[in-house]
Amino acid sequence: MDNDRSRALKSQPADGLVTANINDPIGNFTSEDIQFHRFPEAIFIDAKSNQGQRLMSFQLANDIQPGTYDVAQEKGKVQVYYYHALGPTPWTYQPSSGELHLTVIDPEHRHVTATFSFTSLRVPEGEEPLEVTQGELNLTGA
Repeated sequence: MDNDRSRALKSQPADGLVTANINDPIGNFTSEDIQFHRFPEAIFIDAKSNQGQRLMSFQLANDIQPGTYDVAQEKGKVQVYYYHALGPTPWTYQPSSGELHLTVIDPEHRHVTATFSFTSLRVPEGEEPLEVTQGELNLTGA
């Protein structure tokens, strides 16, 4: 899927919060701005934090239902990644293992509730694996 946000059918801000404990030097993640993007085949949720120019991004298939998903294996249904632009090596961390537990999904009203955690083994040279724990995605609508 082409995830170029400019090709979205609709992009809108969403109320809510994304938080996670992350074992990187910047510390834990708390969103300051959330954008909700609708594509024909999926929705994207981009949660930005100005602290360290960081982003937690989610892709959920349009036909996804509440349940628990393996974020490393079920990329056709759900994807999640963490990005930061600090230091000499901006990096996108993709899950090597982990899960997302989706409890509410109402794209029409931009209401999504989930918990998530993952480990990324593909990291810049010299870094420890990235651990994202106690993640919460809570969009309360427009």
